[in-house]
Amino acid sequence: MRQRVRDLIEEGDRLFSQRSQLMTLWQSLAENVHPLRADFTRQRSLGEEFASFMMTGRPAIAHRDLTNSIGAMLRPRDKVWARVRTGNTKVNQKPGPRQWLDWASEVQHRGMYDRRAQYLSVSKAIDGDFVAFGQGVVTIDPNRWMDGILYRDWHVKDVAWAEGPDRIINQVHFNWNPEVHQLCAMPSFKDKLSPKVIERNKDKDKFGKVRCRRIVIPVDNYDMDPKLTRGMGFVSIYVDCENLTILEEIPTRTGRFVIPRWERLSGSQYAFSMAAMYALPDARMMQVIAMTIMEAGQKAVDPPTISVGEAINGGVNLYAGGNTNVDADYDERLGEVLRPITQKTDGLGFAASREERLEKIIQDTFFLSKINMPTVTKEMTATETQRIYEEFIRGALPLLEPIEVEMNGQICSESFDVMRDMGTFGSPLDMPQELRGEEIRYEFDSPLQEAADRAKVGYFQQSIQITAEAMQIDPNAKVNFDVNKGHRDALGSTGAPADWVRSEDDAKAMLDQKQQQDQAAEAAAAMATGADTATRLATAGSSAAEAAQRLQQSGMI
Repeated sequence: MRQRVRDLIEEGDRLFSQRSQLMTLWQSLAENVHPLRADFTRQRSLGEEFASFMMTGRPAIAHRDLTNSIGAMLRPRDKVWARVRTGNTKVNQKPGPRQWLDWASEVQHRGMYDRRAQYLSVSKAIDGDFVAFGQGVVTIDPNRWMDGILYRDWHVKDVAWAEGPDRIINQVHFNWNPEVHQLCAMPSFKDKLSPKVIERNKDKDKFGKVRCRRIVIPVDNYDMDPKLTRGMGFVSIYVDCENLTILEEIPTRTGRFVIPRWERLSGSQYAFSMAAMYALPDARMMQVIAMTIMEAGQKAVDPPTISVGEAINGGVNLYAGGNTNVDADYDERLGEVLRPITQKTDGLGFAASREERLEKIIQDTFFLSKINMPTVTKEMTATETQRIYEEFIRGALPLLEPIEVEMNGQICSESFDVMRDMGTFGSPLDMPQELRGEEIRYEFDSPLQEAADRAKVGYFQQSIQITAEAMQIDPNAKVNFDVNKGHRDALGSTGAPADWVRSEDDAKAMLDQKQQQDQAAEAAAAMATGADTATRLATAGSSAAEAAQRLQQSGMI
């Protein structure tokens, strides 16, 4: 047993050692844009100021603004922003499966935003790490009461991972240092704690730390009873590194971890931030310029002085109300005994201008100038509206797409799997037959989707205009354009409430009813026309017979 523990610890130590050089880079990034995490290579005291080493907080503010924007844009709490779907469009559109998928979406949304799940604070921390370092780490587990899920964010410095041959992370090691009383309070660890830990919990050392590690590895790489691992993909192991004790080993279907990565380094399992990495040189320069402006401003307001040393008795007192004693024999005609050193301040304007330019560059680097939804006015044509939304998509895509796929998609998918294993969605037999065996995917309400939908309105307007112009030459051109389908897609893309647009079945039923009414009206009109014709013929026949009879009686025929 102890040898197995040593092997697990050594494997993790090797992964942590391999990425040791990254710690310096991450520390530099944190010091410039994310000071809350600037403890990769140093220990921070509780009362220490987070950003006392900074001359300006503008780069960190840009990081903060982008971090806050991600949640506000992509994960609005007041609505279900992630809809459970399958990869089969036909299944998604069927009433039964669609109803179950929408119900599951609402159940998952409530579970994620449950107060005990701590999703709000964890998602904010992961957003900050993703923007600063290009990756973040979150674990998703059942809570201790087994009636909900629990999210936990991890400092990137405490986690190391490895990829499989498909470049998908399949092995993760978490350094975890709980206090003794916290470790003893874990129900699943109670019977496997080391006697040393139990003894420490009884005396005054109960608030001391215990060096532990959580390890998630593929089930095929761990020696465990096949009966327990059948149908499972991973094994979650908790290890007491100080006492070489395995505290817990549980097989799980999924890894129960999510590590979103932005731009991956070639040949490495670690990624980097396209925002913070490119902003780092400008952030450093801005700190230097801010310090230079501050020093120059101090010299301009309180300039250095030059004095005749032998003529001054005692020290030079330049504070308010201070008095400097001068030798009575000094001749003022030889020059002022104490005078300021005149310095030019022309460079202050250039430095301030350069600082403003750098601030704009950093704003652009952090996508803050690209993620605001464009403003469309009534004066804009359909072509102009379409173009402005296309430009927004091109500018925001490098940021929002990785977050949707790598972060939101993975967290939602892992949360769904954990909640399904806990029975949150009921028995699998209650699921519609069409959904069984289908891969779960997600549809997101995001600015990218909104911009793409708004662009559809422009496409529809352009299509109407082109069709109208073509019909002036050939009236049959209208058969090339399905107006009803285009109209429905355009209505769904305006952002109007869904219940404003009738379903296809309701619309078809109303259309059929109208056609039946039109046909009935036409039949009634035809019958009325036929009756009128018959009456006229009958009247005409009667009149002709009477006329013939009268002619015969008169002897004319």
